Amino acid sequence: MVDVIVIGAGLAGLAAASKLQEEGLSVLVLEARNRMGGRAYTHKISGTPVDLGASWIHGSRRNPMMQLVREHDIPVDVCTYEAFTLFDDEEMLDDEVIEETGTFADGLYDWIEKLCHRHPTTSPDISVAAAMAQDIDRRGRPDLMDPRGFDWSLGVFAMNEGIDAGQISLRYFEDDDPFGGEDYLLLEGYGRVVEVLADGLDVRLKHVVEEVRHRPDRVEVVTNKGSFEAERAIITLPLGVLKSGAVTFTPALPEAKQTAIDRLGVGLLDKVIHVYEHPFWDDDVFEDRCDVFGRIDQSAGPMTWTFNLEGFVGAPILVSFYAGDKAREVEHRDDADVAAELEASMREVFGELYQPPKKVVVTRWHRDPYSRGAYAHIPVGSSGTFYDDLARPTSTRLYFAGEATNRDHPATAHGALMSGYREAERILLDVR
Repeated sequence: MVDVIVIGAGLAGLAAASKLQEEGLSVLVLEARNRMGGRAYTHKISGTPVDLGASWIHGSRRNPMMQLVREHDIPVDVCTYEAFTLFDDEEMLDDEVIEETGTFADGLYDWIEKLCHRHPTTSPDISVAAAMAQDIDRRGRPDLMDPRGFDWSLGVFAMNEGIDAGQISLRYFEDDDPFGGEDYLLLEGYGRVVEVLADGLDVRLKHVVEEVRHRPDRVEVVTNKGSFEAERAIITLPLGVLKSGAVTFTPALPEAKQTAIDRLGVGLLDKVIHVYEHPFWDDDVFEDRCDVFGRIDQSAGPMTWTFNLEGFVGAPILVSFYAGDKAREVEHRDDADVAAELEASMREVFGELYQPPKKVVVTRWHRDPYSRGAYAHIPVGSSGTFYDDLARPTSTRLYFAGEATNRDHPATAHGALMSGYREAERILLDVR
């Protein structure tokens, strides 16, 4: 029997396990997949490592993820998102329109925060979209040179949040406490972070947890490959998996814990990675470097926001995004259909310059049985306190970590990392 079993070899689980083992405890990590990393999944595509899940370090100032990559010399590059342009279905938009639209999209969060502050605490919660609509009724629609920029900005908002503005709580929109500073891209992917955290750990892959039996004196974890016992266990299962009921807890989790699982939401963000023989967009399309481009007339389509990896990794790879309800719909289509939609949109923009990709990879995080979605959010009528309830141990035997247990930093890779360290420290205090 080991001291601690960690369920899940994502960033939270590996962070917890590495800290505990460093402090002298015996640790066993059980992972359902045939790989480590969870929703931080770096996959080599045509020889280039590309993140299919988490990609960025959001906010570099005092961020422990940034400290980790610096300590281990993991290569990163700053992302300002300023090398940016927009198209419609005919041409590149004027610089003035592009600049105004980008500024409006950036300022959308300031607008929502003001609405959040103005919303009476005695009034029922409403969605972000409803609050914006009420404000527009009072003051009128924002005056943009290209009115399509409003819907495009909402599409970018859905991409950032993993959920459409009509489904996210206004009251708790500012409940988190993000780090300041620039965003950074991991040039060789989050796989390098996974390698660092997993070094020297006993990680058992393809061990699908079916039941967690927690008793006053120990924990027994039942998997498809047998049972394992420990003094304590840390549960780092994604919120979507906890919601699915795929893992049974005996006895059942406390009511407050189950309520938190039920009341928090799981958003969705999927990627379409398209790889080309040559960067057909160089020079003939963009006079200067372009890291991000999109189509202002397709707020729900595959080109709302496309990230150009070429300037970062030197390979002709573009990454387009589907978010929220649109992503759920796309997940039920096959790769050929998704690729055809993307190619049609790209051809309208680039015309004869466009060359079809040699490879297209489509992610489906909701249909992944070991993820069941991307990351957590607070739905309308819910509460940020549910993050705290999800994080709270059920006893001195059962602990919980993961991005959905980090109220200040949910929906982030560093939030997962921090939650793992947090639970490791909690266990160390309990055993000393």
